[in-house]
Formats: sequence, structure tokens, C-alpha cells
Amino acid sequence: MSVLKLVGLSGNITNPSKTRRLVETALAIAGQRLDSETYLIELADFGDHLGQARKLDDLDAKGRNLIAKLLAADALVVATPIYKASYPGLFKHLI
Repeated sequence: MSVLKLVGLSGNITNPSKTRRLVETALAIAGQRLDSETYLIELADFGDHLGQARKLDDLDAKGRNLIAKLLAADALVVATPIYKASYPGLFKHLI
């Protein structure tokens, strides 16, 4: 059986955050129960280029690498804070 790739995405731009801790905890528990490798991505990891990007090619190399990790994942653990009954605009832009 192959190793599962689990990627966590924290949809918060501040650190430390409860959202990040939630994703870290979920990844840790899943990592203990499954034969998996885990990776955590924070919205802030994309830097300033994310908000300006209209397509993948508009992202810098780091942003494209993070997108590649998301697309290559076997499973995603996604959490985001809620502001005014919705999730952050930058998170909406990413997804």
C-alpha cells in the first residue's frame, strides 16, 4: 500500500491562529492512524502574489509549488475562520 499524501490548508493569514492549530491537530491524528506524509500550507504562505493572480501562471514559483502540493494530495484537511457569515476573501480567491 502506498503512502497517502495529506495536505492541510489553513485559511487564515495570521499566525498563531486557532485555525492553524485545528489543521495541525487533524493532520497529526490522521498521520498517526494512516500510513501518510503530511504537509501544512497556510494562506499567508502564498504571499502577496495570490491576491493579484488571475490564473496559475500569475503566481510566483513558490505559489505554483504550493498549488502543486494541493493538487497532488490524496486528501485535504481544510479549515478557515468565518467572518461576517462567510470565509475570508483571499481564501475564496484561492479555491
